[in-house]
Amino acid sequence: MPNYKVFQDAPSELRVRIYGNDNGTDQPIKVDATGAVAIQTDGASLTVEATDFDIRDLNNATDSVLVYGNDGVNNQPVRTDATGALAIQDNGGSITVDATDLDIRDLDNTADSVLVYGNDGADNRALLTDATGALAIQDNGGSITVDATDLDIRDLDNTTDSVLVYGNDGVNNVALLTDANGVLQVASVSTFMEDTENVNTADTYAGSNSQDVSRVPNYTWFIKNTGANPATVKLQISPNDVDWIDDGTEQEVESGEAIVLVANVFLRYTRVAYRSTAPGDDTTLELIWQAYGG
Repeated sequence: MPNYKVFQDAPSELRVRIYGNDNGTDQPIKVDATGAVAIQTDGASLTVEATDFDIRDLNNATDSVLVYGNDGVNNQPVRTDATGALAIQDNGGSITVDATDLDIRDLDNTADSVLVYGNDGADNRALLTDATGALAIQDNGGSITVDATDLDIRDLDNTTDSVLVYGNDGVNNVALLTDANGVLQVASVSTFMEDTENVNTADTYAGSNSQDVSRVPNYTWFIKNTGANPATVKLQISPNDVDWIDDGTEQEVESGEAIVLVANVFLRYTRVAYRSTAPGDDTTLELIWQAYGG
């Protein structure tokens, strides 16, 4: 209704029609029942025609595809030279790699050579050989030459070979000593042991600390009376440190005197039995045991 003003206080009821132009007349844009824009021609499907439209596999003889990379910001076509060779850039400059008669094959020691390098802690160094190709082994900057004629690598045989065996004396390595028959010589090492004990006597016998004399069979007991009254003592021996028997007779030691006791028979353990000579007259004794063996 031209020139009529329309007032609508309900926005949901407001309608607007959109037009296009068919090159002569304005035409409303058509939609389907869902509101989707209908792209039609006279109610039929739209036909798109292409002349010489060629759907096929690409062929390097007739087709070309421009390949792009990225410089970190923009896509850039991958660059080649006039022959199509890929341009490889180093800091903005081209690198040209030329190879004539490139021969890819297993290496052959008669026709090929490879230089082998080591490192001196700072720089790579080619391994050194002499004129014959023998590896030079350096010692403090000087070459070491090892010559071996008729090198015989085999199991050792006691009829033809010998090995010198060494021990150590605590300071130096020393070859083990044998006699003319090859019997190992064992040095005799003397061992000395001692023990001191101070005791008080009583009216009945008591035993001192026992001593194991299995490794030192040569021993002596020294008994000194350091008290005011006499004491009676005797030597005892045992095979097991439990069952004790007397070895010799009782001996009396006056005040201030000393005696020694020596075993007549060997058993593994020894001790001194002691008591006061007169009942009630106690005294003190110093017992010293000394032994050696080897």
